[in-house]
Amino acid sequence: MESFYPVVEELVISEMIQAIETFRNWQVEMLNSLLNGHSDGFLEGMNNTTKVIKRNGYGYKNFKRF
Repeated sequence: MESFYPVVEELVISEMIQAIETFRNWQVEMLNSLLNGHSDGFLEGMNNTTKVIKRNGYGYKNFKRF
């Protein structure tokens, strides 16, 4: 990846430069995910479930009725 960055930066395409900056900022995390197979998918799913429950309960004034 490190050899790819200078090539893209020479193209002077703003979108590609932004993408390269993002890759540089998250490189360690992306490599860890690919090499170790760990992700935060389970936690993201739990967060989504919590948000759905909150959204479905909007307007209930009494928690027991919810």
